[in-house]
Amino acid sequence: MKIKAAIFSLATILVSLVLSLVVLEYVVRWAIPAYDPSGRIAFIDGAEASKIVGYPVPVLGRPNTVQRQIKNTGDFDVEVSFNKYGFRDDRDVADIRPDDYVVVGDSVSFGWGVEEKDRVSERLEPMIGQRVFNISLPVGILDTEKLIAYASSRGAQIKRLIFILSTENRLIEAVDVSHPSQAVLPTKLPAELLQAKKFLMENSATYFLVTSLIHRNPTLKDIAVRAGLIFPAQEAIIDKPYDAAAVTATADYLAQMSQRYEMLLVVVPSRGIWFGHTQAEALKTHEELISALIAHRIDVMDLKKLYDSYPDPLSVYFPNDGHWRPEIHGAAAGEISRHIKSKP
Repeated sequence: MKIKAAIFSLATILVSLVLSLVVLEYVVRWAIPAYDPSGRIAFIDGAEASKIVGYPVPVLGRPNTVQRQIKNTGDFDVEVSFNKYGFRDDRDVADIRPDDYVVVGDSVSFGWGVEEKDRVSERLEPMIGQRVFNISLPVGILDTEKLIAYASSRGAQIKRLIFILSTENRLIEAVDVSHPSQAVLPTKLPAELLQAKKFLMENSATYFLVTSLIHRNPTLKDIAVRAGLIFPAQEAIIDKPYDAAAVTATADYLAQMSQRYEMLLVVVPSRGIWFGHTQAEALKTHEELISALIAHRIDVMDLKKLYDSYPDPLSVYFPNDGHWRPEIHGAAAGEISRHIKSKP
């Protein structure tokens, strides 16, 4: 009888706990809509996107949707609107003409964590007095031309490109990492817990609230870091040896691409130049790539000079995220504007 009573009591406690968590979940979603995972940014993968648009594309935003991009560390909470084509641009790509500039690239030029009005493309337009469109999405080098082809299939007449190339994980290798989430990150957690963490992050407002509170409390955050539950943003940098073949393949591909477009290549240096165990290799990769691009007579801009103008080059990024802060988009736009105006 005592065993049955104990089992009943335990079952009652578990059921009460589950019901309490369910109620808490809906209360959080109602009280803090930004934490509702159903409204947070989500991309359509290549297979699904290609079926929707009837054209091979690597990834798209969900067409005609307004979503939120929010980070539980408090670094950003911004609105992201996708147009009918799945691009983050409030204008129609069919209106692109040969004398317009088109920004392409990955999550940096997409404007990860910043409002659309604060992106490098929007800041650049009034500086040069010409229209600047943006068809960037979190993709790798080899997928960039698929986005250009997709925009062209919708009526865009693309001639002038501003290709913003992030070199941290974007060189052409045996496997082209097309999004930061595919990178292997250091952690003490077993695979099962990582999967659970990923599921909760994508589906639970309560989890997002709890982790946000942890990130905002130095003591709790330190405990979580020591336990391997979270890790500082800079630790997401992957230590990589110098790869001459990757540098050559990347430069050769971009050289061919530059023959098809009037292209300005803006090279964004890797954080690995200033952090990690392979800083010398990262710097060599960057310098060799710039030299190879120049040898191919590509119009190239090296943003490392902009980074070096700051006392701490890593301050260009959000404190807990490897993407540009809003003011850096403006600074980069200024550098690009000066470069464009210096050309005939």
